[in-house]
Amino acid sequence: MDRVKFQPLERADLEDVKALTDLAYEYDQRALGALLGAADLSAYDGGLLSGPALTYAHATGFLTLSSCSYLEITAGGAPTDANGNSLSPEARVIRFDSSASSHINSPVDISAARTVGTTYTLYARSIQVASDTSARRRWDIGSSQEVSYSPTTRLRERVEFSAGVARPAETTAADVGQWTPLLTYEVDSAGVLTHTPISALDVSDARAIAFLQPEGDAETLSTHQFLNTASTGTESRALGLNGLLSVLKHIAYRAAQDGLNDQLHTPTINARWYETPLISLGEASARIERLETRLAGLSSVFPFSVEVQVRFLSGAYTESVRISQSTQSPFTNELTVAFDNKWRTAGTTPAAWTTVITDGSLTGGDIIERVSHPVFIFDSTFTGGELFMIQAFHTIHVLRDGANTTTTHSSASTTGGLITAPVEIGLLEETQLSDGSSPAPRASLITSRSYLDDSSTEITGANAIKGVASLDLSALNQDVTDNLGLTLTLNYQLLVRR
Repeated sequence: MDRVKFQPLERADLEDVKALTDLAYEYDQRALGALLGAADLSAYDGGLLSGPALTYAHATGFLTLSSCSYLEITAGGAPTDANGNSLSPEARVIRFDSSASSHINSPVDISAARTVGTTYTLYARSIQVASDTSARRRWDIGSSQEVSYSPTTRLRERVEFSAGVARPAETTAADVGQWTPLLTYEVDSAGVLTHTPISALDVSDARAIAFLQPEGDAETLSTHQFLNTASTGTESRALGLNGLLSVLKHIAYRAAQDGLNDQLHTPTINARWYETPLISLGEASARIERLETRLAGLSSVFPFSVEVQVRFLSGAYTESVRISQSTQSPFTNELTVAFDNKWRTAGTTPAAWTTVITDGSLTGGDIIERVSHPVFIFDSTFTGGELFMIQAFHTIHVLRDGANTTTTHSSASTTGGLITAPVEIGLLEETQLSDGSSPAPRASLITSRSYLDDSSTEITGANAIKGVASLDLSALNQDVTDNLGLTLTLNYQLLVRR
């Protein structure tokens, strides 16, 4: 930094004494300006550091401000770039003390700047006022001796205000600062004034938006809300870097722990703003992309209901399949249902399904083997898709011995009868499941599938999907005398995506 240089036994000169303070002020201004930076000096960088309270008297047109401080940023001196833009901006913190005298246009007369529907800007610039008269002695050349006199001993900083649509003209006077915008205001037809502070911490927002998000709005980064009237008399209305850091820390905490519309997540007890979030934005983006890929084309989702019913009553066997679909999502491809007669014990060769009952009875195991392995086959015009949801519900009607009555049991029943265990549904691929308690609940592409038909002949069906309804065989009532007749109905609900 620049300094004053004295020689031993040298008499102090007035210019050197003045430089002792001026060079320090200059350094402070350069340091603060370089630290804060300047976005666009043509746009009058600067603004409030603390928000003043306003009092407006419409009858007189005077606007009174409480004490406040603001930041003035100027271009400074050399160096500049090839386009003449400043590379060393300077900044000063200006204090407006409302209790002090000698301010210019304070209270501010806005009687000529309050047209309804027009937005005005209040500007301020620093001025210097000589004050503090005090007795001093000086050398009088005429009498060649010291004499007493009473000069002003201080140059006090004061503020001049101006209101208008356009920025006031600047001056080149050394003791006058640059006009800095403090706030914008409007006066309505009822004579009520409303204002918006201009925060000094927002001066670079427009430049950042221009670089990073040209279509964005700089108002989204504003901090002027924190310069409004404090909720209590003891709260500071100055935001500053400490306040801005607190806001950023709070945003970081809420981003990780406390979303406005959170429903599933509860903030971790004693969580801190700097701790690792549950998932990063990169991870969230990847997961969302995966979900969007999987859910693409949900507008082409078609629901199906397939009811499969097997009945044995009075020695006669009947089977029926009924297919229905919501009229809200009509599907043009024909759907047929076949049955894969595989018993789900690994390594077992299934027997052919037959409706000939040799011993006069039909067990629950017989029926389940028949209806719990459906193959859903679309016609040849189907262009491919995915079955991404399937569920099954079952109902069993049992005709009891001697009483000739019918009892109904659902999948959640725990009373005596044919079924006491819940039904599970999954998708069965080419590999057999090891047992009935392990369905494969995952979505599957609709493609070529093989299955065993009623004669145990292996058939290949194009555009097909295989399902499996898992019922716990140990929960079946195998007592023939307790099952004179029964009906088992499985209702499959499918969602197919083209």
